[in-house]
Amino acid sequence: MRDAMQDLRSCGLRAALLAGALAVLMAGCALVSPDRGARAEAARTEYERARATRAVDPAAGKAALEAFVETWPRSQFADVAAFELAQIALEEGDSQAAIRRLRFVIQAHPKGDQSDAARLLLVRLELSSERVEAAYSAAQNIRLTRLSEAQRREAYRLSADVEIARGNPAGALRWLSHLRAGIEAPEERRLLDAEMEPLIESLDAQELDRAAAQLAGRPPADRLWLRRADLAIAAGDLERADRLLQRVRARELDPQELQYLAILESRMIGRAEIDVENAPGTAGAAGTLGVVLPLSGPFARFGEESLQGVLLAAGVFDPPSPDGVGAVQVVVRDSQGSPEGAAAAVRSLARDGRVAAIVGPLLSDESEAAARAADEAGVPLLALTRREAVAEDRSYVFRLGTTHQAQIERLVDYAVRELGAKRFAILYPDDRYGLGVKNLFWDAVEARGGRVVGVARYDVDAVDFAAPIRRLIGYTLIREAETEAIRERSELRRRAKRASPEEAAELLEEADAMLGPNGEPLPPIVDFDVLFLPDSHTKAVLIAPQLAFHEITSVRLFGASGWSHPDLLRIGGRHVEGAVFVEPFHPDDGFLPARTFAERFRERYGSEPGEQAAAAYDAANLVLVQLVRGLRERSDLRNGLLATRAYPAASGPMTILPDGNADTHPYLLGIESGEIVSLDGAR
Repeated sequence: MRDAMQDLRSCGLRAALLAGALAVLMAGCALVSPDRGARAEAARTEYERARATRAVDPAAGKAALEAFVETWPRSQFADVAAFELAQIALEEGDSQAAIRRLRFVIQAHPKGDQSDAARLLLVRLELSSERVEAAYSAAQNIRLTRLSEAQRREAYRLSADVEIARGNPAGALRWLSHLRAGIEAPEERRLLDAEMEPLIESLDAQELDRAAAQLAGRPPADRLWLRRADLAIAAGDLERADRLLQRVRARELDPQELQYLAILESRMIGRAEIDVENAPGTAGAAGTLGVVLPLSGPFARFGEESLQGVLLAAGVFDPPSPDGVGAVQVVVRDSQGSPEGAAAAVRSLARDGRVAAIVGPLLSDESEAAARAADEAGVPLLALTRREAVAEDRSYVFRLGTTHQAQIERLVDYAVRELGAKRFAILYPDDRYGLGVKNLFWDAVEARGGRVVGVARYDVDAVDFAAPIRRLIGYTLIREAETEAIRERSELRRRAKRASPEEAAELLEEADAMLGPNGEPLPPIVDFDVLFLPDSHTKAVLIAPQLAFHEITSVRLFGASGWSHPDLLRIGGRHVEGAVFVEPFHPDDGFLPARTFAERFRERYGSEPGEQAAAAYDAANLVLVQLVRGLRERSDLRNGLLATRAYPAASGPMTILPDGNADTHPYLLGIESGEIVSLDGAR
């Protein structure tokens, strides 16, 4: 009985399944009913007729396409027709009509063949009309797999532009990373990397961490980690920086990233105490060193000082050793301060097979010409210029001059880390140098979490700085009512000068408490902790008293190189007390190599060494270190120079970067109790 019932149920189940299949088949037949098929064919015919009309009569064809979309809005050709109408509208300059057509495609046919191309075009149009959120919404729904390779690249680019417009640089980097993955040409990749650079620099520490994690190792992830390490070094978190750098070292880096890594490693070393006692020495060096310097003409004084540094390093004046071992020959050529003279001098020395390397020249133009000649001849050249481009793409060229960027970063590091400064102002000369250094300072401040709240410039020949100072502290933005309040305040202060001490104190207190008619503070608005003055000491001593006259008395003055001069103290007096500045070389610093060099220089020449002498001394010593190691071939000596890390030079700890530029740590000086003192501490 049970088996019979089971057979019966099985038969019933098969019958039910058969009936269901028959129902589906009948429904399918209904879906493709003759009536529906006829309508689809009619739509196809109408669409093709409209396209054929447009081929011979564009205006009539456009009208036919519009009529088709109106009549057949749900047909499989409606999205194609609407997309064509959007393109026609764009050709006619009617972007709003194009947007309406594209929205129809997306809304009426969201999964149609044209929907993703329509979204892509809509993103571009909405973004150009500054409807950023509308562009973002359209970009979010693009199905990238439905696009061609060219369309995908456009989608990546537009999505990045949308994120930039939304103020989301990390999001933009993610899209640009996808774009970069499909680029094969090195030059095109380099341009895209340069485009991503300011986006990376705009991210704070937490944003860098998140963005690098989201990239999952894709470029520019390594660049993000390097930047994160840079911020850690600037914040004094060397332990975190070391972990980040170790992470990056294990990766395959491009030349720019290798360069950045070397810079950061050099900065890490510069923050630690240098092992001077175990540094490579130059005793016993033997070989021939070439020198190209301007020994005649207007720059002869600087050339002579540099030559003194080279001769001191080479031990030319030292008594010869009994066995003659360790003799260094120096062959000198006068560049005459001209590019042609420098290039000719380098070629002459290069032909002498005994010359292992060449030190010099000094000036930027002559260094550029000498660098070309040295690289062609395959002889190492250690140029003493600040122009970083001299070593660019040249295998045998090195540059030892301390750069403006290194000086600025040293200053800002100290301001932020040691003084806790957050708000900065810049008063700079209106010339190429002033503009360039102003930009470097501003970038360095923002990279370390600070803000530049005031900027003013002055004419390079100015001696009266009242106007730019008043611009800096808000006087040029006041209205008439505020001007009247300032007059009243001045009158209170004038009366205080003739009043009794008790009454004067009350008048001054009342003056200091005065506000504008709407309760706003009156100028001077000194809302910055540090004022950067990138000019010579001669301008600094003129500007400092005028700052005090305009009631700017509670800020630190920061200067670039050129402030270390007796006149800064003699003329500037109390107005420059507490000032901070940098110099490429300081003979009285506690750093032993600098002190030793200065003592030897004074003993030999009876004068104080300057930065030119120190740089030339360091350049010669770097070559001598390679000679002591037994490197005689020019190519070997070049490789030895490239391996230089944290060499204790007179100009400070020095590392040669992969591009041939020297990374140095400028000397940080300050004025305390009327004296110039070192602020570096132990190196």
